Amino acid sequence: MAEALARELSSVNAAIRRLPAEGSPLGEGGSIGERLDALEGSVKDALGKLYSMNRTLARELRDRNLVDRQLAAFTEQNEAAFFAVFHDVLIALPNRALFDDRLEHRLAQAERHGRVLAVMFVDLDDFKSVNDSLGHETGDEVLEIIARRLSESTRSGDTVSLGAMMRPWC
Repeated sequence: MAEALARELSSVNAAIRRLPAEGSPLGEGGSIGERLDALEGSVKDALGKLYSMNRTLARELRDRNLVDRQLAAFTEQNEAAFFAVFHDVLIALPNRALFDDRLEHRLAQAERHGRVLAVMFVDLDDFKSVNDSLGHETGDEVLEIIARRLSESTRSGDTVSLGAMMRPWC
């Protein structure tokens, strides 16, 4: 669009130059033709600078978008890695490491604020026989059902963790 305007300005300037000269310059700026030539040159210079700036901004925008995509991918990978480290792969509940960390944190809070803390352990007696007799796939399904039911039966701030065998507290 800017190029079309510059061509139109140039053709208007040429048409004006073909008009009969009145013989008198326009003040100290020279004749109409000279002033139009100077104006046309200024417009072309400004257009060149504008194009250059536009290309620079387009490159910077591409670079910024690339950095944004890389940062989003890194953040997603970091969150996925954190989740994988602290959650059971099968049932997506906190694993023993996260359970221990949360328990220590909650115990410290309870002690600091003079509160009582409740910890409930559910033991699945002879669960190995489920895996041995019905297969690991069925055992996994049983764990998923238990995990879902326990999670649905607790508050959102509570921690449900399967297989978080408690270490002895002294």
